[in-house]
Amino acid sequence: MFVPKAPAEAEITVKASRFLSRIELLSSQEEVKNRVARLRVSHPGAAHVVWAYIWGRERSVFGYSDDREPKGTAGRPAFEVLKGSGLTNTLLTIVRYFGGTKLGTGGLVRAYTDAAKEVLACTVSVEDVAMKRMELTVDYSAYERIHKRLAEFGGKIHHEQFDADVCLQVDVPESEALGWRHDVMDITAGRATIQETIQERLQEEQEDYI
Repeated sequence: MFVPKAPAEAEITVKASRFLSRIELLSSQEEVKNRVARLRVSHPGAAHVVWAYIWGRERSVFGYSDDREPKGTAGRPAFEVLKGSGLTNTLLTIVRYFGGTKLGTGGLVRAYTDAAKEVLACTVSVEDVAMKRMELTVDYSAYERIHKRLAEFGGKIHHEQFDADVCLQVDVPESEALGWRHDVMDITAGRATIQETIQERLQEEQEDYI
């Protein structure tokens, strides 16, 4: 499963109309509406804000909008390019500033397709690893070794609290969860307590670039 590493932007001009395309990561399907709305505010002079998105590990959830362009000439072509990229949890937007010359249905399809291809050409993708969150309670003597071993497993600390013992919430790659559990018990001589929270796909927090 691949996602954008960072937002990417591109621009093309077709018969004086400007097409500003953008790719960005979604952390939830519900973000689409708000991000598109905020983009409209950022481009008050734009004639159209076309969008398409794909969501989920199976890439089975998707949507797109022509935003008042003739039906099938904008959102669907952009979506087809996005689908072909292999990315998921991704929003593609294309802002059009009308240049005074109508492009016709065929011209619009080509323009929105090219705008989508242009931004995808400069998008860097990374594999999105499914993570499992665990809650640990360990004594202070084991903390440094636990911290070091977690990094070796490709995990990260989500939250930590220092009381009589150290309480940690950690995110570990699902594929490494069993090995991580065994190592924790070895490091603590079986004295650690480990509890898995509700399993979910966890992502690195990313800055909202809109």
